[in-house]
Amino acid sequence: MRLTTYNIQSGRDAWGQLHLDGTARAINALRPDICALNEVRVACEDSGRVDQCAYLGEKTAMHARFAKAIPMCGGEYGIALLSRYPISEFDVYPVEEVPPERREPGYYEPRVIYRAVTDTPEGKLAVFGSHFGLTRPERVNAVQLALALTAAETLPAVLAGDFNMEPDDKLICELEARLTNLGKGKTYFTHHTLALHGQIDYIFTGSGVKAFSCAPSFTTASDHLPLTAEITLRV
Repeated sequence: MRLTTYNIQSGRDAWGQLHLDGTARAINALRPDICALNEVRVACEDSGRVDQCAYLGEKTAMHARFAKAIPMCGGEYGIALLSRYPISEFDVYPVEEVPPERREPGYYEPRVIYRAVTDTPEGKLAVFGSHFGLTRPERVNAVQLALALTAAETLPAVLAGDFNMEPDDKLICELEARLTNLGKGKTYFTHHTLALHGQIDYIFTGSGVKAFSCAPSFTTASDHLPLTAEITLRV
């Protein structure tokens, strides 16, 4: 099956123009069975009050679930999951916020990690999705939660999203000590589509999941490139 992680920049293309139909076309071109989305807006004033999660679910003919991280512009902002298979469980876990005394300079906002169970033809798969923070203290908390959740998981599992870290970051190494980074040892870019300059989007797998390939696909539908892996639970 095909698993994609994609930061859609709230339906804005690489030039910052709102174009949600272009987002849907980019996803459909990849034909993912499961697609973890970052930067999704629901009923926000600055994006036409559209429920982007539901809209993309309709345009891709996939089940859609949204995980709110923060209120924004009269609506909600967060992350989402699209799945061709039924989603039998969907839980959202807040990342511990960094107290003021531990904060470094930078922009902070509450973050979440969702756990979804998708009922694939090969069996149940736990999908963990997140969008880590821009500052290191935020990412430390996010990695700790991700490791705790995946360590407690009894189903085959994947962890995907925009982690806002380059591959040589020590926090990526902490994830790699427990999970398999499908991009490890490869050189590719996932951001920015007009001036490609690094990888910050990832797919990790746990036990019970085997991957055959993992690579980004070029599109200008966002300021990120979607990253897609071919996986199986038949290991």
